[in-house]
Amino acid sequence: MKEPDEDWLGIVRKSGVKCWEVKACGKEDCPAFGSTDARCWLVAGTMCGGKPQGKFAQKFGSCVECDVYQKALGLDPVAEIYEQIVTLVHSLRESRGQLKAMATRDLLTGAYNRNYFNEVIKVEAERTKRYGSTFSILIVDVDRFKQINDTYGHLHGDGILRECAQLLQRSLRSADILVRFGGDEFLILAPETDCGKSGRSWRGSGRKSPAGMRSSGATTTGSP
Repeated sequence: MKEPDEDWLGIVRKSGVKCWEVKACGKEDCPAFGSTDARCWLVAGTMCGGKPQGKFAQKFGSCVECDVYQKALGLDPVAEIYEQIVTLVHSLRESRGQLKAMATRDLLTGAYNRNYFNEVIKVEAERTKRYGSTFSILIVDVDRFKQINDTYGHLHGDGILRECAQLLQRSLRSADILVRFGGDEFLILAPETDCGKSGRSWRGSGRKSPAGMRSSGATTTGSP
């Protein structure tokens, strides 16, 4: 189901002005390069002036004075006021998304955090009980992680955790949920999976365990 304001950009007048065309820009690594939308001023990290720019709130002055912005709005004061409202909505939506991510995601690895797991496990337990289905929780940790931290330092250890989270995420189904539970421990919530019938392991559940990780698991079955 769409949110009421999901298509808010679609109602705004399309000017067809593209910054990379107006400026004859060849910076292909710029996030606005090749975009068909006129609003380069809403794009964070644009390469104007040869260096990455911030969000609109940080680059407001230079964007408003830029000929791309002026040409896109056609020097129409009403259009400019409307565009500033659009920019405010855009910033609020972006901030809301960031706050949601901070509340549910582990900032280091990008996996879901324990708070999110505590909420979703309640829903999954109720669903399992109601429909008589199953779900499994797999616990995965990194072998000799303390030794890695002690030998190479915590920054290196952080990099290992990020890489492990990426490896785990790539090996999961779309319905599975990866959680960083704490330290070097990850949990995987796997709906409709009975790892008990397959040896209570990552290997037994039909998934390949990344090298350097070990896992164990348990399954819950509900009765309607």
